[in-house]
Amino acid sequence: MFAILLNSRCLHTSVRRLAGVDKATLSKLRKKTGFSIMHCKNALEQFNNDLEKAEHWLREQAQKEGWVRATKLQGRPMSQGLVGILKDTHIATMIEVNCETDFVAKNSKFHDLVARLTTACHENFVKLNQPRCDLNTDALATVPAGNGKTLADIVAMEVGNIGENIATRRAVCLTTGNDIQLGCYVHLAGPQIQTNSDCIMGKYGAMLTLKQVSSEVNPELSLDETTHLICQHIVGMNPKVIGERGEEPTSEKVSRPTEADNESESKSNPDGSDEEEVPKEKVKVEENRLIYQEYLLDTSITMGEFMENNCVDVLDFVRYECGEDLENSHS
Repeated sequence: MFAILLNSRCLHTSVRRLAGVDKATLSKLRKKTGFSIMHCKNALEQFNNDLEKAEHWLREQAQKEGWVRATKLQGRPMSQGLVGILKDTHIATMIEVNCETDFVAKNSKFHDLVARLTTACHENFVKLNQPRCDLNTDALATVPAGNGKTLADIVAMEVGNIGENIATRRAVCLTTGNDIQLGCYVHLAGPQIQTNSDCIMGKYGAMLTLKQVSSEVNPELSLDETTHLICQHIVGMNPKVIGERGEEPTSEKVSRPTEADNESESKSNPDGSDEEEVPKEKVKVEENRLIYQEYLLDTSITMGEFMENNCVDVLDFVRYECGEDLENSHS
């Protein structure tokens, strides 16, 4: 009998503690924000089940905690992350968002963050209306993200939620006119990432602008397919510049003699004369000009020949590789 009374008293206490919080509102707030049940419950108790006020308070608290945690985590290396691309008819935006681990890069919360940051950045670029615009980390931090927040605010809040260092590294947009084709492509070694936005994501991304040129031959492929394949080539072959037609392709260079070669040369030339050394071997070097590279899907032709066969000229391109050394990248 005593045990029954004790259990009923405990049950009564538990019900009384939850009596002030509407369960449906609690569930809605939890689903909307992703915060813990305890945090959502505390927020609803403070604001008498006012969903809007409770959500606003929760996000403010998360942002404050996020800024503190973000400051503590500064300096920790971030080699992982994703590249996000958002494209309209005449403008496309690409952004790189870094994190510390591949585990977080595969997390749906991180995917939603990348989509949100890409969208906010894209909307900002639309207002600027420039042919091309590049933003570095510092410039990205100040980009408006709605409701008086910046990209830095959004990132800080997610640092508080995820518990790992996150940063927007760089972003770029390309804008075209009516007679210019705009293309983009992302590559991800794994399942396609699904979000509730039009943002596409991957470890590598490329965007380009090109135009059709008059020719006596008919294009082999459609313009959309040609654009897609050139973007794919750029991701795979990593050109640095477009290149000028009429230049000599760089396919080989003479190697520098090694120490062993010098010793061998000294033995064969004992009198120490200053005769010019004859190179004994040639080394193939990477071609970094787009139009002189071997086409990724058909190495019997160059990318320049592929473009001629499809009556297009590339006007501009940009390639992102998540975590790459920016000193050696094309941007």
